[in-house]
Amino acid sequence: MPANPTISATEPQSTPASATAIMTLSELHAAWKRARAAWHAAQYAPENLGADGEPRDLDGTHCELDSHALNAFLQAPAENLAGLVLKLRACVSEEIHDGWVAGGAIIAQLAQDAAAIASATAIIDALRERRG
Repeated sequence: MPANPTISATEPQSTPASATAIMTLSELHAAWKRARAAWHAAQYAPENLGADGEPRDLDGTHCELDSHALNAFLQAPAENLAGLVLKLRACVSEEIHDGWVAGGAIIAQLAQDAAAIASATAIIDALRERRG
């Protein structure tokens, strides 16, 4: 994937499933943001605007790519507290709690993230106490 991909209003961009396995959380977040931007760019492309200036419904491809990218991002492990916060903010802004198809898997991953971060924090605290 190019470092600075161009957003096309007509050609949706996707991240191959095999690539998501080796992408960092930050890269997955950026891929979701690019998918979202491409969807919005397509909605407001001149050829997709109705006579009233409002976007017409698209075929669903952009929505599907956006959803896939969001799910990949939210179901990837957070490596630190900042990653967990980023994921939680996305959950709130996208209303994941309100019937999202992958909501259960996402919540389970968030719980794993929190447990791993809490465990790492406890280990760090114990090491500091030993040294202190």
